[in-house]
Amino acid sequence: MTELSPVGTFSPDNKNKAGSVGPLAPNTIGKIVSVKNGELLPPGEENVGELCLAGPQVMLGYYGNEEATKATVVDGWLKTGDIAYADDEGYFFVVDRIKELIKVKGFQVAPGK
Repeated sequence: MTELSPVGTFSPDNKNKAGSVGPLAPNTIGKIVSVKNGELLPPGEENVGELCLAGPQVMLGYYGNEEATKATVVDGWLKTGDIAYADDEGYFFVVDRIKELIKVKGFQVAPGK
């Protein structure tokens, strides 16, 4: 996502997990929060919520759109819109999207389900 340039997670060459987007990139912190109440969720496949990331690569805001910035970056945490869970080793697994459309190279694309 362009709001998180260049990356937030990645899979190291020496250890990949099927279905995972990997652990956090260096200098990045992440959390999974409940979509209903924003509470922090512990690791585990049963604890699915929104993936939020923070770090030096998170955008400062949308140019000229303070309202959108406040909705997307909350207390320094970027709300990715990805529905995910983390495992005990810190690997993240994206399983859905909050919004039905994402932008790819200027096009509106519906995520596969």
